[in-house]
Amino acid sequence: MLKKSLKYPKIALINTRNTDFFGYKLMLDQEKIPYFIVDNIKSEFDVVILPTGHNLILKPILDYLKSGGSIISSFDFFAEDRGLSSIINGTTNTFIPYGKGVLYYFNINFGEEILKSKFHSQSTSRNIPSQWLLYSVKHKIDNNKRKQRLYLKNILYRLVGPLTQIAYWPSPYESCFCQRIDADFPLTLFYKKNKIIDELFNLIQEFKDINFTIFLNHSFPTQIAKIKLLSSSYRNIELQSHGCDDNIKHRDYCYSLASLGKDSIRDMLQKSVVDSGFKIFAPPCEQINKDVLDCCKELNIQYLSAGGLAKDDIPRKCYYEETEYDIINIPTSEKEFLNEIDKNYYSNQFSDAINDHSLFCIYFHPAILLDKEPKKMISKFLYYDIIEKKKEGKLWNPFMGDLAKWWSMRNKSTIINGELTFKDESTKEFFSTDNHNLSIIKWYPDRTQKLN
Repeated sequence: MLKKSLKYPKIALINTRNTDFFGYKLMLDQEKIPYFIVDNIKSEFDVVILPTGHNLILKPILDYLKSGGSIISSFDFFAEDRGLSSIINGTTNTFIPYGKGVLYYFNINFGEEILKSKFHSQSTSRNIPSQWLLYSVKHKIDNNKRKQRLYLKNILYRLVGPLTQIAYWPSPYESCFCQRIDADFPLTLFYKKNKIIDELFNLIQEFKDINFTIFLNHSFPTQIAKIKLLSSSYRNIELQSHGCDDNIKHRDYCYSLASLGKDSIRDMLQKSVVDSGFKIFAPPCEQINKDVLDCCKELNIQYLSAGGLAKDDIPRKCYYEETEYDIINIPTSEKEFLNEIDKNYYSNQFSDAINDHSLFCIYFHPAILLDKEPKKMISKFLYYDIIEKKKEGKLWNPFMGDLAKWWSMRNKSTIINGELTFKDESTKEFFSTDNHNLSIIKWYPDRTQKLN
């Protein structure tokens, strides 16, 4: 256990309760970097994150910067000031001296499944002394939450040095790979449904050292029965829910979600998830709205897999507009597996996840396996890489259900005075087992260091 004397930067997030605030909160919560939610800027903090919507009074900002504090802000005028002493076209490698009164402009616009940065090209004069605006950054990042999150971490590192946080995965694992297979059967392949299932299980049989999670579409009861029967002979298969029922087909959910009505959605989730004994719901076409989230909350469905702009990111809580849900979303890869025929594409995505100690969760529909060449060869290239990394002992390959449970428990943990603290006894007991070792780490842009 860490000593209570462990020092780490004190980070404050100004409480504006708007979409900007929730954008920053989501990323800090994902990382499990200790931070404080406060109403005003205080000199005791090393970094203050200032979202839009705050009652902006310049004197406290200037006093704080003069004292050597650093501010990360979403306010547009910080990026538009004419008197800036330096404008930097920022990258994650931009050098920013810390402890000298640095203000860093970092705009996120976080709304319903949206997290993006703005690119400012015009300037207007503001009444704030330029000597305290030492650096501002013009930088455009893709609408990708993983890139935004990593960029924010790099900003914090430049301002205060190594970050203390909770590791993403059980020790000794440093990255994670999992799979989501959506068992849909297109009308164009109606007479090949059984052939599709056979091809899927041939793949599973060939790679018994890799875990597969299959999400069942309840519009196909005959195929569900066959998959369940075949799965009973395998130890590397987990079954979860892709939703749908007799009333709500896959196409209805994808193209008419807004008009389905809350009662119909609740009935579908009750039958296809709760009554079927599943824990994770992977929405068709990865669509969610307020009705879906409200129904999941009412039915105690705690886990979703819906990508949106969170693709290629680590798991996170679900937000809709300015409402936070205690529901974990496990995102998948940006492109459906095997839709891209360049094998290097998937190797590069996997390498990025390894380098970032992140999650690489591929998804695909088994019908794609009917295209034998070159897609089957691509899958083998990736799976052989996965097996080799697993042998090294640093890659975790859980079922998605195990990943969801882990992340939920991790969410109930925090760092207080340098020690891991748990929300309740059940969480503490969960992490006391050999397979659930939770670690505190120091994060650097190029490495991590375990502290406990």
